[in-house]
Amino acid sequence: MPEKYKFINKNKLTKKHVHIINTHGIGDIIMMIPLIKAIYEKGPNKITITLKGKSESQILDLFLPQCSLSFIFIEKHKIYNTPIIQFFSYIKELRSLKPDIFFSAFGMHKELSSIVSFFSGAKFKIGWKNKLDFFYNLSIQQLPEKHKIYQHLHLIDSIYFMKHKPDKNIFIPDPAILKEIKVLLNINDNNEKEKIIIISPGGGPVELHKRWPYEKYANLIVKLINLKNVKIIITGSKMEIDLEKKILSSIKMNKNNKIISLFGSLSIKELVHVIYLSDLVICNCNGISHISAFLNKKIIGIYGPTDPLFTGAFSKNLSVISTNIKCSPCYKRGFIMGCKRPKCMKQISELSVFNEVLKKICF
Repeated sequence: MPEKYKFINKNKLTKKHVHIINTHGIGDIIMMIPLIKAIYEKGPNKITITLKGKSESQILDLFLPQCSLSFIFIEKHKIYNTPIIQFFSYIKELRSLKPDIFFSAFGMHKELSSIVSFFSGAKFKIGWKNKLDFFYNLSIQQLPEKHKIYQHLHLIDSIYFMKHKPDKNIFIPDPAILKEIKVLLNINDNNEKEKIIIISPGGGPVELHKRWPYEKYANLIVKLINLKNVKIIITGSKMEIDLEKKILSSIKMNKNNKIISLFGSLSIKELVHVIYLSDLVICNCNGISHISAFLNKKIIGIYGPTDPLFTGAFSKNLSVISTNIKCSPCYKRGFIMGCKRPKCMKQISELSVFNEVLKKICF
């Protein structure tokens, strides 16, 4: 057996310190949950993760409460103005953890992750094939036509020579938070239950092309509020507050008691509990779609630039709305902001989404 494989094959991950790097957003972190769960079940002494920021860590704490996880936050090192100083500040913190095994999550910048693995000091490093993959002990190829969740599991599959199932944890809501959210949404358990439909129109302030046009969301909401026993919850981040204003001004029904806008007003924990109480989520390709998938909610996903089979909500309850034009999907590294003229999204009609709502929910 080659020398570089001896360390990993001796005890695999048992009683080892495993470090994973994934500096992407909430959706990507959720798609890594089955990998973290599979690693945890192998009995490591410690699991640490490099993340973008605290929001991502809160998601993992909520969905993996049994795992004692520690984190490094990239945003902490952004206090330095120079990228090279940021990098070595991060490396210093990473090396101080003294990991035994280093995993590079799927979707990370391959060459940069290879360099980070080298500086990590880990005895065994595993990542994806690239020009600098000689820094890894084990480099693996992307699986063809497989969802990102399976790509992540491919990392541990390659070590144990077996297929790990993409298990999801059962989310256990916090009774105190649940009670607060019910008051916020004016939910009375004694009355006839309203159908709660979440509208999540954002897609990140950078990747604007992933949004379905706000006018179409507004037109859809007008159709939905005419249904009996329906409550519409509009959610999004503070960074996209302009989107909320455009939608509400287009509706011209801000005071309608069937519509509650929670844009930028919820913590991660509160947002997850709001989704937990919902009956249906309508969204673009965004973090809320992935949270909804792991809460086993019915989802109507509006897709154009991104491929739902690759990065879509990982759920049997997902209904995909797409035009399937020739240039779609186009999302890839180096082209994450798309063509900026996303006709793949503009051509999706409000009626097609509304009809799917009628199929998903019995009124």
